[in-house]
Amino acid sequence: MQVQTSRVDAVESHAAPHRKKVPKLQGQLQTSWSTTLCICRLEELWNALENLSESCSEKSFFVALAALAATASFAQSSVTLSGLIDTAYIDTNNPTGTADTKGLGINGSATTVLTLAGTEDLGGGLKANFQFQLTPDFINGNGVASNTGTGNGQQAFVGLSGNFGAIKAGRVNSNALDAWGTGSVFGTAIGSGYGSAGGIFTRYSANATTGAAITAGAVSQSAPTRFNGAVRYESPVFSGFSASVLVVPKGADTNVQSVTDFGLKYSNGPLNVLYANQAIKQDGTLSAAGGFIPVPTGTNSGLAAGEKNKLNVLAANYTMGAATVYGAYWTEKQAAAVDAKSYMLGAKYVIGATTVMASVGNNNDKLAANADRKIYGIGADYALSKRTALYARYDNRDGNSTSAADDKTKRTAIGVRHTF
Repeated sequence: MQVQTSRVDAVESHAAPHRKKVPKLQGQLQTSWSTTLCICRLEELWNALENLSESCSEKSFFVALAALAATASFAQSSVTLSGLIDTAYIDTNNPTGTADTKGLGINGSATTVLTLAGTEDLGGGLKANFQFQLTPDFINGNGVASNTGTGNGQQAFVGLSGNFGAIKAGRVNSNALDAWGTGSVFGTAIGSGYGSAGGIFTRYSANATTGAAITAGAVSQSAPTRFNGAVRYESPVFSGFSASVLVVPKGADTNVQSVTDFGLKYSNGPLNVLYANQAIKQDGTLSAAGGFIPVPTGTNSGLAAGEKNKLNVLAANYTMGAATVYGAYWTEKQAAAVDAKSYMLGAKYVIGATTVMASVGNNNDKLAANADRKIYGIGADYALSKRTALYARYDNRDGNSTSAADDKTKRTAIGVRHTF
């Protein structure tokens, strides 16, 4: 017993100077941290340190002190993991000559995504931020769903935010996508007509998913969703107004495509309005395996040297009690290859746990071919909780409403959506 007592006395004697310093450290931290939670944690750690100094070894004391320092570090930053899972049984009735498909699929009502995001408080209102989004494969269990030629498939950026607004650099969503989301009751999922492969939004890469371009591994995309190598600035909100600009520098003198994408937004209570203006310019010639819009190949109306694709979108939604109405109007122009004027109207109504929705859209081809596109969609959601819902969707897309041929694609989906 005497030996044990002397060891405890020795530990207390050695720890005493450190115990005197810790209250001073606590006072400094309390001055720099304004939240009561941090103060409470410091008090709890201080009590734990007192107990450790009386009953544990010198090594344990310094381990606890290190934990205090770690708490101080993590209190100013955070990393979150969130996501959305959308899985459905989808029955697709394709036009004559294309085989019908049935089976499990994703994104029937929303985009499946796994988001890793972080922020660090740098002081003075300045924050550092990052986001990395993957498309998890919940159908085949392969980890990440395949998305040939477009990297991780969704956003991936690092940036800063503060009183000046926000800056993002990397693979960033476009203002054109934001405008579409403002005017579409179905988002970019079934019923919306988003994309160019039989959809109504854009025609600028009409065959980007077929032919020599994709065979060569092109990084083309079928809608102006997001761009690699982009820098986006988002302004603060002034009386409901905000602005944004996205730029992809050409990075070289020839054989590249550059992007400018502007957005102006107004939000005030039940009203949301967004205007987007986007231009993709081809500088020099481009190989078949590159660019956001591939070079002309076969029937593909890609960008030729010196050409621009110009897209203008005006969209809005307005909520009146349980009802919300949606609308969008857009034009697209690309030399002699694309000239289209389009519109979309939609609505949804909430009845308890059930939400019903419908939408119609038309893409009017102004060229001599007059290959107009039309779509209508209906759907319903039933909320099982705040994060989980069952849903049903149906859409009918006509790839050329002026043609006598069978150009219609019909899709029916019944699925489940969960967020976390």
